[in-house]
Amino acid sequence: AANKAGDLTFAAYSRNNLNTNLLAGGNPLAEAQREAEQGLDFAQKARFGLVIDIITAQLGLIRTLRGLTPSFGSFDYEQFDERRFEGPVASQRNLALAECWYWIRKLQARVLAGDCRSAIEASLKTQPLLWTSPSFFERAEYEFYGGLARAAFYNSAPVEEQPQHLEALAAHYRQLEIWAKNCPENFENRAALVGAEIARIEGRALEAELLYEQAIRSARANGFVHNEAIAYEVAARFYAARGFDEIAHLYLGNARQGYLRWGADGKVRQLDEMGEIVLERLVETLLRTAIEHAGAERGLLILPHGSELLIQAEAKTRGSSVTVRLRETPVSVLELPESIVRYAARTQETVILDDASARNPFSTDEYIREQRPRSVLCLPLVKQGVLVAVLYMENNLGPNFFAPGRIAVLKVLASQAAISLDNSRLYRELQEREAEIRRLVDANIVGIFIWELEGQILEANDAFLRIVGYEREDLLSGRLRWTDLTPAERLDRDLKQFVPQLKLTGSLQPYEKEYFRKDGSRVPVLLGAAAFDEECKRGVAFVVDLTERKQAEEALRRSEAFLAEGQKLSHAGSWSFKPDGTCDYWSRELYEILGFDPNSGTPTISDYLTRVHPEDREVVEATIQRMIAAGEGCDLKKRIIRPDGVQRVIRCVGMPIREQGVVTRFVGTLMDITEQEELTQELRRREAYLEDAQRLSQTGSWAWSPEVGIKYWSEECYRVQGFDSRDGLPRFEELFQRIHPDDQPRLKELMQWVVREKIEFETDYRLVRPDGAVRDIHTTAHPVFSTTGDLIELMGTVIDVTDRKRREALLAGGNKVLEMVAKGDSLANILDRLCLLVEEQSSDVLASILLMDPNGRQLRHGGAPNLPKVYTDAIDGAFIGPAAGSCGTAAYRAQQVIVSDIATD
Repeated sequence: AANKAGDLTFAAYSRNNLNTNLLAGGNPLAEAQREAEQGLDFAQKARFGLVIDIITAQLGLIRTLRGLTPSFGSFDYEQFDERRFEGPVASQRNLALAECWYWIRKLQARVLAGDCRSAIEASLKTQPLLWTSPSFFERAEYEFYGGLARAAFYNSAPVEEQPQHLEALAAHYRQLEIWAKNCPENFENRAALVGAEIARIEGRALEAELLYEQAIRSARANGFVHNEAIAYEVAARFYAARGFDEIAHLYLGNARQGYLRWGADGKVRQLDEMGEIVLERLVETLLRTAIEHAGAERGLLILPHGSELLIQAEAKTRGSSVTVRLRETPVSVLELPESIVRYAARTQETVILDDASARNPFSTDEYIREQRPRSVLCLPLVKQGVLVAVLYMENNLGPNFFAPGRIAVLKVLASQAAISLDNSRLYRELQEREAEIRRLVDANIVGIFIWELEGQILEANDAFLRIVGYEREDLLSGRLRWTDLTPAERLDRDLKQFVPQLKLTGSLQPYEKEYFRKDGSRVPVLLGAAAFDEECKRGVAFVVDLTERKQAEEALRRSEAFLAEGQKLSHAGSWSFKPDGTCDYWSRELYEILGFDPNSGTPTISDYLTRVHPEDREVVEATIQRMIAAGEGCDLKKRIIRPDGVQRVIRCVGMPIREQGVVTRFVGTLMDITEQEELTQELRRREAYLEDAQRLSQTGSWAWSPEVGIKYWSEECYRVQGFDSRDGLPRFEELFQRIHPDDQPRLKELMQWVVREKIEFETDYRLVRPDGAVRDIHTTAHPVFSTTGDLIELMGTVIDVTDRKRREALLAGGNKVLEMVAKGDSLANILDRLCLLVEEQSSDVLASILLMDPNGRQLRHGGAPNLPKVYTDAIDGAFIGPAAGSCGTAAYRAQQVIVSDIATD
């Protein structure tokens, strides 16, 4: 609304307030981070410095909780430095609000990281700035986390400082109590947890237990998943300090699960690392205590790992000190008497050798023979009939070292140790299983949700929410129910059929159903489910979106229908046969083409061969045999004769299908190409007619495109243009180089204009052939356009008009001479004109006309407009005779004389 109204200030504040609410409400941190990053981007674009600083601190807390900073509990990473941020923000009074909230977010981060000293420092930095936030929810975060920081630090604080910490803790509690009375939904869990810590410090253990439980219940009831996790973690520390390890492990596991649900992966990793440390300390403490109570010189703690036994720790005494070394190696005869350890592990019986050097059932053990221990004790640690560990101890000082009194104490210690070790193992396995499940859920490969039988969806991953089109807010609001998502007709089936099956077997095999999406549409899904308990009150469901599969199935059905229709329209059928020659598929159109009845079953290859023309049958049969023998395909044209006697031409194309390199079948198509064959033959006849017509008319056809250049020349086009078709299509540049130099500029300009204007054209040009002959060419062109109006190509013709132009010029010249005669022009001019006419008809020719002298024995100059005067003067008066030069000889013989070289002939 603020954005639409143009109120950027209110819009920016709304962004950081939304982040406050998401953090306070325990919304998934991934969602909170997304909103915070969007809000920060908005504030940066609006250049709203105060909101930028506020959201930066919020984002810092979110990132470290999610494990996205190098050090858990610190805001520092590549793009943020706490110290650089704290200086400028503290130096500007107008940023006091941002500074106050920054220290509160840092207080939260340090408390959750277990850094209580830094948390108290952040709390002290906040106090003088609280005047900025009397009614903001950040003040409530300060009171809650400030109280937890003081309580956690109390026992490690110097004695003289403890009263002031307790006083500050009580002040935080009083404020939370006031808020809890006015709004128990939001503040009861916070006040109860801080109150439990006060009771713990003051030694009121029973009251502390009740308040811890109240904090947990209130947080869970009101949807504060993060506060529930914090309460479980703080309570776990309380029970661990009092020696209730099983309760502590359980509560710590619950805390871890809560942090996982919140999305605080950084906190989860911290708890996992603590769990590893706890197990190591437990192993070390157990082995050290056992050595000290038994008075052994050396001891080994061995844990079963599947079918193997692994040494987890070794303890040795040196004087009054005991050193413990953690390790993880298989049992070996170099380390211990393997036969004794495996016997104790198998039978779960204690093995005591008062004097291992004396003859005993294990005297042949290699370790006993080589190392010669004196007193040996091997004690199995068993819980509820299951082997948890084996404790092996030895002493070389003398026999009978492990007295009955010591063994009795050790057995009591062993029973407690077995419980603690098994709890640690169970906790570790729980962590691993939870991590695996979380990876599956977070991977969003399939939709997953936690359900209640009555209809509520308690938790779901993003993949499921995407399938049904809902947001996480819808899930957190409690409005999402699987009974509402299921259409009525399917819900009735689920309740009557699948719910009883679930109660009977505890799980449901995957089945198809539909869900309503948020927009009212339906989505097909595959659903499987499993119950968490025997009463099937809660469980998990796995959901796969079948939309794409259903669409693919529908597309397949449509494509099969289209294929059948396409085969019918194109007269093409499909087939399949196995390498043994068995036909296992014929399409309906194939039956129609070959004239078989579909109701009579799939024809055999022999049946098929009966339809092949007798003259083609041998070739077809050999082709099939070769396909089977060599595992190759085919492409064969043949004739068939249908039962009605009609002969058709068909084309058969096939290919082998291989699986792991082995041919499993042959598939292909059979097409009735009778009409195509007839059309092809007709086209060939017409092409032959066209080629003959072009040759007779000396007309060639061509195609040219702006992108490719010359695309097509007919055979006559090659001849007209003086190229050899065997050399392939020439480049346009090659053709252009043959155009007469005087015509090239005009033609170049013409082509550019035609392409630009996209118009038809018609023009003449001269072509100079490789032999020097000049030909006159006439060409026409027509543009071809695309659907968008773009020029695709030009199509045109070329005609050699050289002979036509010469005839036209000869006719015009003759008419000119007749006109000169009619007008009484001089003989000299008429004769010169006749010479010029001859010269125009032949290139590189000079003409002259000689007249017979009246005496009949000499030649006289008549006309020679282009010959030198010296030549005409020299020839004037030449005598005729059998060897009097070309002209004199021709006149004498009265016939044509051709001389190739007048200088020598």
